[in-house]
Amino acid sequence: MPSALPFVAPCALRTWTRYSTRGVLASNFTRVAAQTALPARFMQFAGWFALGVLAFAIELGILAILHQWLGMHLWLASALAAEIVLLGRFLSTDRFVFGYATPSFGRCWRFHVAAAGSFAVSWLVLNGSAHELQVPYPVATFLGSAAAFVWSGLTNFLWVWRSAQPANR
Repeated sequence: MPSALPFVAPCALRTWTRYSTRGVLASNFTRVAAQTALPARFMQFAGWFALGVLAFAIELGILAILHQWLGMHLWLASALAAEIVLLGRFLSTDRFVFGYATPSFGRCWRFHVAAAGSFAVSWLVLNGSAHELQVPYPVATFLGSAAAFVWSGLTNFLWVWRSAQPANR
């Protein structure tokens, strides 16, 4: 297999391209990984993390539009904003990080279940540490978010996108 990347041995390229190399961000992440000797899975994680941070900022914007500008009740605006961002995050992560050409209902469903689990983990850790351990709520919120981040990463990489190879090559 000839290497399309300069200064990369074909055997090293096979190791990096074992994971998804399709899609705009996926191919760029793989190219950067090959040039910097970082594993492709690490670069996928970096893309997944970056899209998560971007999703948080977008959710705040959507929430402001729905709640402040359109006057929607906060409970409804936050649920709608969360679902819009969740679908957008699924589609962008599925395509740009994991390189699938078309989304699947199965992966989308698993992503939603993983997100519900992430919420449950965050809520349980936050409330459990605040109420049972008497941890101040800002610290408990951080602990809940950290636990949810770990849960989300594990479920996304080991269950939602358990096969790193895109189905549509």
